[in-house]
Amino acid sequence: MAIERNFKSWLSWLPWYRRTARDADLARELRDHLELEADEQRAAGLSPEQASHAAHRALGNTLKIEEDVRAAWGFQWLETLVQDLRYALRVLRKSPSFTAVAILTLALGIGANTAIFSIVDSVLVQPLPFPNAPRLVWLAELQKKWGPREIWVPPPTFSDWQKNQHSFVALSAISSNALTLIGTGEPAKLYTASVSASFFSVLGIHPSVGRDFLPSDDRAGAPLVVIVSDRLWRERFNANSGVVGQIITLDDK
Repeated sequence: MAIERNFKSWLSWLPWYRRTARDADLARELRDHLELEADEQRAAGLSPEQASHAAHRALGNTLKIEEDVRAAWGFQWLETLVQDLRYALRVLRKSPSFTAVAILTLALGIGANTAIFSIVDSVLVQPLPFPNAPRLVWLAELQKKWGPREIWVPPPTFSDWQKNQHSFVALSAISSNALTLIGTGEPAKLYTASVSASFFSVLGIHPSVGRDFLPSDDRAGAPLVVIVSDRLWRERFNANSGVVGQIITLDDK
């Protein structure tokens, strides 16, 4: 019994439970008003049927009174929402094909928005996974003739930037491309980047195995040097540290 009383006491704090109790109290109060008014009309000499009609006329539209009282309670929006949901469910249940298309459309829309948000969050919201990430800046040249768009910066222009700038600790150039790795099992298309020698030092990171790029690697005619990712090192070279200094072939080079 104590548990039941405690449970009912807890329920009394829930909005839906209080709403049901309030509706019952409201209906009972309206009935009491009608009965009192009908008693007064019968005392005035009207028949029971005439007294009942007169009581309803005197009190007014009881449905309108109930709606106004519920609106004053602050539950009107919730009731409207529930009614809309019930109507939507009935419509969807009667049209399975439309329901399937609607659910598929919602799934695609939610999936696309989730993917876009994940990209935006990782690129624009979350800090870059490098030391002193807030100090990193992306520089580019803009072509305004056919609308603002980034254009490729020629090596001589980048060299001028390095020589004449006084605002940055260091500059590095990067150009993304795709190359085919051959000679280590099946050929594999790799998403790669051509970078200047200061690239990793600008980011504040260093290779875990082997050496970093050197300024001499930027000179014209210098031997081509490659640093592979940890993932490629494990997948194509079996995480063998002896790969340092070996020759690999990318697009016949």
